[in-house]
Amino acid sequence: MNLAQAAAPSWREAFTPFGLFHLCVLVVGGVCMATPIFLGVRWRTKTHDPLAHHHDEPTNAYPSAAASCASSRESKLRAWVGWSTLIAQALMLIYYIRPSRFVLSESLPLHICDLAGWVGGAALVTQKHWLRTLCYYWGFGLCTQAFFTPIVTQGFGHIKFWLYWINHMQIVGCAAYDLVVLRYRPMWRDCFYAAWQTFLYAIVLMVPFNWWLGTNYAYTGPSQPNTTTILDALGSWPRRLLLIMPLAALVLVIITLPWSLAGGLHARRGSRDA
Repeated sequence: MNLAQAAAPSWREAFTPFGLFHLCVLVVGGVCMATPIFLGVRWRTKTHDPLAHHHDEPTNAYPSAAASCASSRESKLRAWVGWSTLIAQALMLIYYIRPSRFVLSESLPLHICDLAGWVGGAALVTQKHWLRTLCYYWGFGLCTQAFFTPIVTQGFGHIKFWLYWINHMQIVGCAAYDLVVLRYRPMWRDCFYAAWQTFLYAIVLMVPFNWWLGTNYAYTGPSQPNTTTILDALGSWPRRLLLIMPLAALVLVIITLPWSLAGGLHARRGSRDA
């Protein structure tokens, strides 16, 4: 072993973005998120959901025993994904707020990725529309950034590595399950709602909170993470606050646009058919 190899940290001890270890984590996480989605789609399409049939196929008002069983299995799977997410979020909160580990700048559950975990689990369990809306926009629009520029520095031998990746994979996994299996489709009013709630949270609440305590929750405070993130391209604080919300709003619009276009095409096709 040469000196360079000896000096290089192992995957167990350190996480370095944009390398082979990062790719392995994304692949494993992708499989973990895709598995319940695959099962959910398989079981849900076996039911007599009108959306699962072509218009020229007859539907039965009384689903078969097999369809009812499949629907029950999907409902149980959805509940398992939702409740396991909520339980994991509770355990993470307990871990970070214990007095021996508490650090004011990072232990409070005030980052959007902390809130989005609770929102995602609750969205699957309750199916309330406002929760599904925030689950979609916060999960896909904001929290996916953690996959491309992760701020975790510990390797898989440290619990913080697992907490970081489990948290973000649950967030995006819940959003993906709701989108693919439960067919949540965002509309422009949902986009406006999510943008307004994000503004209230990140700017109205977190900016004065961070300024008062010198923290950086929602990344709207004066400090920055020790690793490379998109904040590095936005300039210094407080100037970057002028860019953060417009940039976030643009992302929310971008992830709404495909569904708006698809809805318009479907409406025009329906008019022609009529």
